[in-house]
Formats: sequence, structure tokens, C-alpha cells
Amino acid sequence: MKNICGVVLKTKNEKTNFAELKILGRTCAEWVAGALGECVKFVDFAGDESLIPSVVRGSVQENKPYTVVLFADTPLVTKKTVADAV
Repeated sequence: MKNICGVVLKTKNEKTNFAELKILGRTCAEWVAGALGECVKFVDFAGDESLIPSVVRGSVQENKPYTVVLFADTPLVTKKTVADAV
């Protein structure tokens, strides 16, 4: 999707790094990035939700009208879902 700048937040918890969990040969982060299109940036995220705006701000591209932020542990998101949302 050419009008979207995608940001994938790669979170870790004490037990599992879901972003790197492989499903059918791809990591969860790769599945999520596939739903966002060509312009995707991966950002390591510590998990404090109040920091999301400051973490994402550096990844926003001014030439894209939309920035979509998804967590890496949501691999079932599809391109159609993202397109319908924007």
C-alpha cells in the first residue's frame, strides 16, 4: 500500500519473544509487515504503552498520509484489514 507508513513494534516479555516466533517459516514480525506493504520499519519496544507516541514518532514518514502501528504479535492481520481501516 503506497499511502501507508507501517511501524511494527517488536515487544518481548520475560518468557517469549513473539516478534521472532516462527510460523510457517516466517517470524510473526514478518507476517505483520506483510500486511503493511512496502514501507515498514521495525522498532524495538519495551512495553510501556505511554511511550508509544515517542517511539513511533521517529519512524513516521511525512510523505505518507497514514501511519499504521501494529504489534509484532498480531500475525493474523491482513492487507485487506489494514486497507479497510485507513
